[in-house]
Amino acid sequence: TTFALHRAARAVPCEDYVVDRPVDSRGQYQLDLPGGFPLAVKRLKFRAAQPPRPLTWHTYLELFVLLSGECRVQMGRQVVHLARGDVLVMDHLKLHAVLDFPGREAEAIVIRFLPDIVLGLASSSSDHLLMLPFYCQTEGQPHVVRGRERAAAIVHQALACLFECYAAQDETLYWQSGSRAFFLAALHH
Repeated sequence: TTFALHRAARAVPCEDYVVDRPVDSRGQYQLDLPGGFPLAVKRLKFRAAQPPRPLTWHTYLELFVLLSGECRVQMGRQVVHLARGDVLVMDHLKLHAVLDFPGREAEAIVIRFLPDIVLGLASSSSDHLLMLPFYCQTEGQPHVVRGRERAAAIVHQALACLFECYAAQDETLYWQSGSRAFFLAALHH
């Protein structure tokens, strides 16, 4: 299942991870997502030779999907060990960063979004349940779909379709509806 995820991820241009926005004295990373479609999908490469990654937090929500072998992510006081294909619900209000990884680089897809992408005009009251993992975080119990779990295959397939739709922005008028539909499917599972 991670093969389909990796293949689809290649459709999203890869960028080196850099903190390219202002970070205030409290570590808040400033990123404004577009109001009309508040979803951003980035494929990022973390390099060992880069300066240390600062701990940051932000108001937007985030999913972190590890594409490479393994890494460690700090969220608040806890350290989360991730392996290829793991999907982490980032505790966005705690200071967090990729700590380290074996080798020269690690690669991940980071999905940044606002609740509006989930809770629009046509959403039902049960759609609020999709947001619970982002708002109900417990120290020491991160929300992770492990790449080796049975549920990961379904999540990976939905994410692969999301990546393909998102990457087709310049080719189709319907990339937003497809991106949103597959994103909701991933959150559902």
